[in-house]
Amino acid sequence: MYAAEAGDISTLVELLTDGYDISDLNARDYNGCTPLALAAEKGHTAVVKRLLEHDANPNLSDLDHITPLWKAARYGHTSVVELLLASTKLLDVNTRPAYLHKSNFDTPLSIALKEGHQEIAELLSRTNGINPSLTTNLPNGYDRAIISILGLAIHCAFEDVALFLLHICDLRHDVQHDSDDGTHDDNGAKDRIEPPSKLLVLAVAAGCSCVIEELLTKHGADINGAHEYFAREERRWFTDSPLIAASRRGGLNTVCSLLNMDEIRPGVSSKGGDTALTAAARGGFRDVVKTLITDGRIDVNSKDGRDRTALSLAAESGCEGVINELLATGVADLNAQDDVGRTALIFATDPEAGYGPGGWQLYEGALRRLLADSQIAVNIRDGVFDRTALQYAAKNGALGLVKALLEHPQIDPTAGPGYTSPLAEAAENGHADVVRALLNRGQVDVNTVLTRAPARTGLMAAVENGRGETGSVIQVLISTVGVDVNFQDEFGETALMLAASRGTLEILKLILASGAGPKLFPLLCL
Repeated sequence: MYAAEAGDISTLVELLTDGYDISDLNARDYNGCTPLALAAEKGHTAVVKRLLEHDANPNLSDLDHITPLWKAARYGHTSVVELLLASTKLLDVNTRPAYLHKSNFDTPLSIALKEGHQEIAELLSRTNGINPSLTTNLPNGYDRAIISILGLAIHCAFEDVALFLLHICDLRHDVQHDSDDGTHDDNGAKDRIEPPSKLLVLAVAAGCSCVIEELLTKHGADINGAHEYFAREERRWFTDSPLIAASRRGGLNTVCSLLNMDEIRPGVSSKGGDTALTAAARGGFRDVVKTLITDGRIDVNSKDGRDRTALSLAAESGCEGVINELLATGVADLNAQDDVGRTALIFATDPEAGYGPGGWQLYEGALRRLLADSQIAVNIRDGVFDRTALQYAAKNGALGLVKALLEHPQIDPTAGPGYTSPLAEAAENGHADVVRALLNRGQVDVNTVLTRAPARTGLMAAVENGRGETGSVIQVLISTVGVDVNFQDEFGETALMLAASRGTLEILKLILASGAGPKLFPLLCL
């Protein structure tokens, strides 16, 4: 046993040659593993070959009911898998671990698919007795993500494996319909193959063009059926029709093929309200968006479940090319608001997931394209915080976006709720360059009082709540002509008092140097 685990072929040959008790070939260690299982797990091909030649039993499993074939498939030992499959004593190629094991739903084929061992998966799929209707769970680990081995092969984009499994299936009989009880194995897994229409959605989402053709031409898959699937790149669940799934991943060839089919209904929506157009716009797939627009059967202003239009989604992704295609139609609604009042312009300045690794710079082209349209309403406020696109850009420190907005002739640099302003947002968040750009506009009063409790000027708000480069912000504010450094709120507090009680020594010195009074140097032991 030790020789098998260590891959010591010399010692093993010596033992077998010297009259080794053949019954010990199938002895088990404390985990229930035989020498063959240990060698298979470690990938010791020569040892496995010798043990099989001396009639080691390839069907014996360990305490977790894991067989040598399962171990070899799990760890990617192709040559070991070949030897085990060639053994005339091998009885079952679909074994699963015990119920409580973390991979209790996995067969050798499904575990090979999940681990990305393509050659092993192809070997197993062509083995007599392989059962593609057995179910497992998806690699993401969701309990609800039960999928057949055929479905898993498609999901993992192992197209050759999927095609072979599809050929040995009879989808007329192996498919479980919603009303079926299904059959269960000892692990409680319900064994069934998804209907052709769901397999089609899986194939489209994975980009398996040959599987798509097979399902459409030979299995009568419904090209408009919407089904749930897990998108690997987005790591999210969607319930899409094939056309929406193809648009979501940017599969132009598939989109074109589906649009050319007589039965296609392009306007079908997903469970979340997406159309093919909104899905393509969300992903920034300009060629797909252009194709769908040219087809003409989807409303350019169609909305998803959150009232988001394709233009809004393209703006949030910073996709200038997609925005160009949508605006070129002449009917796209630039000022459409979603369920919380956000417009495309607001999403371009404040994406829900942030600007991403490329920063705000990747959004400037998209923003300027929106601003160049004469129909744009630049001062619309959202329905949650009552903020404009300029306020969000200022808050996020997006200098280029702020400058682009300030260049628009209709911009109101003071618009927004009374409790804050673009200047206050930039000041409180430490964006000195944005503060300077706003003040240089000439329409922003540095002494505007915010309707907070208590009232504050931008200077006081920066002193009290400042983050980031607060010192630089204070320097810009106090250097502005006409700034009132001695403004008092309803409680008589000034910027100097706030700095003394909450600010840093650096900020306190800056405000004192600006001429704020009273002179407190002695009192503060400076």
